[in-house]
Amino acid sequence: MGQLSYSTRIQIIGFYFMGLTNEQIAIALECDERTVENLINRYNETGDIKALHRSGRPRVTTRADEEDIVAAVVADPFENAVNINKNKGSAVSDTTIRRRLREHGFGCRSSAQAERLTVTHKLNRNNFALQYNNFEGWGRTLFTDESTFLTGAPHKTNVWREIGTRYDEHNIQIIQNSGRASVSVWGCMTRQGLGPIYRVHRTFNSFQYLDVLEILVLPYIEEIFPDGNYTFLQDRSPIHTSLICQEWFEENMQNRVFLMSIFIKLF
Repeated sequence: MGQLSYSTRIQIIGFYFMGLTNEQIAIALECDERTVENLINRYNETGDIKALHRSGRPRVTTRADEEDIVAAVVADPFENAVNINKNKGSAVSDTTIRRRLREHGFGCRSSAQAERLTVTHKLNRNNFALQYNNFEGWGRTLFTDESTFLTGAPHKTNVWREIGTRYDEHNIQIIQNSGRASVSVWGCMTRQGLGPIYRVHRTFNSFQYLDVLEILVLPYIEEIFPDGNYTFLQDRSPIHTSLICQEWFEENMQNRVFLMSIFIKLF
């Protein structure tokens, strides 16, 4: 922050004699607590409260300037320092803008990418996590899902954010799936690692899914869970819950099929 004015230094010493703590003085005068402590110590040692000579350039931003800079990235984490400086109309450099953001705990990092989640998506994910928070069978669960891999994915954008906030909604770069070539696959995995993968060459349907179950899934289950103690996890896609698939599961995996919300993607 900038150098304290003479009147502020007088107030600090006045509050000190009134018995206020350094923290209370700093809050009352909106200054740094260490600055208050240093001034009081110097006064007790020398009786002087004059400003000390500073080497180097004085700080070019005020507290209000820095609050405006931080507010800009809180409002739009994807804003860059050049635009923040331009919109603010300040005389400081873009480098100073970046330096102030870092001083306030913000780093310029590569953003996470994800499709936009609806309220229903979020509620289902939260409910699923709460319902199975204490489930002890994950180590013997076969996780399955279909996924589509897209070409021409958008370039990742940098985002100004604080540590530990990568997946906060306002820090995620929203992507769209339309307008790009795609390859669809079905896959599975367990705690032991990746299982078989099947490339879907046309629209996936229940009959293709039965082929996957017969040719890929059953042999794999017999290999990794020879004792038959496992849980088969899939979502509530109409393909998985069709009548012919339900009959197949009843015959081959009775009481072992675990349905989760269709809004939770595994891969």
